[in-house]
Amino acid sequence: MTILPTIYPIKDIVFPTPNTFKLSNGIPVFVFGGLQNEIIKIHLQFDSGRWQENAPLIADSIATLFKSGTANQTSYQINNSIDALGVSLSAHAGYNTFNINISCLCIYVEQALQILNTCLSDIVFPEDEIDLFKRTH
Repeated sequence: MTILPTIYPIKDIVFPTPNTFKLSNGIPVFVFGGLQNEIIKIHLQFDSGRWQENAPLIADSIATLFKSGTANQTSYQINNSIDALGVSLSAHAGYNTFNINISCLCIYVEQALQILNTCLSDIVFPEDEIDLFKRTH
């Protein structure tokens, strides 16, 4: 005979309220305060994604290749910089949004954001990385 656990109703769910403000360019920022922690997670969400792509798989391809290299750094060098700091940096293309998540120790947030900025602004999509992407996806 199986004894099932007692089921209790959920009375109240309290969601934290973020502090909100806008950057000088009008982009809203939501900050959840609370417990002091040595780890920070930043979630960037762009109004883009699969519904806005000009051809199939562009959004997913960019999400996969956004750390593929710049004019000055290979994907290997970028990923070594990320690994050396213990940073988690990922991108995902949804239907209506393009999301980037970054997690790191608070002491490395500036370096992590510099790497992210490089990946977003200086990417060149090297041909060898695109060929590798085509063979593996």
